[in-house]
Amino acid sequence: MTVFVGGQKYCFSLEDISKGHCDKMREWVRDQPNQRFTINRSKLAFEAILDFHLTGVLHMPLSVCPELFKEELDYWEISHKKLELCCLTRLSSYFRDKSLLKDYKTSGLCLPEKYKSSPKSSVTKCLRKLWDILNCRGNSLETRVSCVSFLQ
Repeated sequence: MTVFVGGQKYCFSLEDISKGHCDKMREWVRDQPNQRFTINRSKLAFEAILDFHLTGVLHMPLSVCPELFKEELDYWEISHKKLELCCLTRLSSYFRDKSLLKDYKTSGLCLPEKYKSSPKSSVTKCLRKLWDILNCRGNSLETRVSCVSFLQ
């Protein structure tokens, strides 16, 4: 059996494909055993799917976007729960982060409130006061003393 994916040619024995873990791939072989298939999909993602089909172990390649890989899983009708824990964690983190970013964009915030600095924070007040002293601005005693010492 010959399959072309993303310009790459893959050849398998019908026996290997018929024993695999991906139901959709097994159905293709059963329905059309002597066909040549051309699939317009990412070859990197397909290689991970093919590896899963042959070995039963599913990993998401580091060089493949998690969004694209999830689409690939959906295309091949493979549950994301079949991913090994290391890759399932990465996929879950991606979608959690995506959801957070969507919330930030719709709220108009760049950062969650707990990470924003308040203009009334003690560090901000100290920095502003120091800046005023160094620029001889303000009417405080510290400003007058530093301005006089710079002029002498």
